[in-house]
Amino acid sequence: MIQKNYYQQNRNTMPNIWPALVDVIIATLMILLLFMIIQYITFYLSDALKRIEIKSRQDRLVEMIAEMQKAGKIDKGIISCETSGDNQKLRFSSALLFPVGKAEIPAEKLNSFHFLDAVGEMLHKAFYQEHLFDQIYIEGHTDTTPIYSSRFPSNWELSTARAVYITKYFIEHKALRPILSDKRFLGAAGYGEFNYVYSEEDKDTNRRIEILLVYKEK
Repeated sequence: MIQKNYYQQNRNTMPNIWPALVDVIIATLMILLLFMIIQYITFYLSDALKRIEIKSRQDRLVEMIAEMQKAGKIDKGIISCETSGDNQKLRFSSALLFPVGKAEIPAEKLNSFHFLDAVGEMLHKAFYQEHLFDQIYIEGHTDTTPIYSSRFPSNWELSTARAVYITKYFIEHKALRPILSDKRFLGAAGYGEFNYVYSEEDKDTNRRIEILLVYKEK
């Protein structure tokens, strides 16, 4: 009886560690939760800052177009600029450069050469001096009017030839320099009539050249 009372007394006087243990567990979970929240905020803040930095470079290119227009090197309204995410697209009518069904600029169309020179000058400054974009692709587009000629069996060949002509013009006039690398920088492509702007019926708008600029994180 005395021994039983002894053990009962010792058990009653043993410290209760459960409240302290629960506090430790709760504190640990709170620390882990706080760490996850900080990581989440850091990730999205970093992404937001990168987006802002890319957007500032894209805005600078828009400013450069306005500067060329103000200087009289590019007429207002003949080149548009659309921004979507990390890409920016310059668009102008292929009729500014090429006669119907052709993929070369006639020697007498001096204004066409002056326009290409101005665009090339702007792209050269944007890439080599201000390091705005990272990749550039020249793209040719046509309307749905079929073409049948020995040189251009379809609009695929015509649109591609126009894109290659402009690309080679920029290279030959030192506006752009191809880079021998495992990374893409400069390319040319033709899409025929299969990538319209608003609708396939809007032929005037669809006959166009687009210059796709790709922006990457610095």
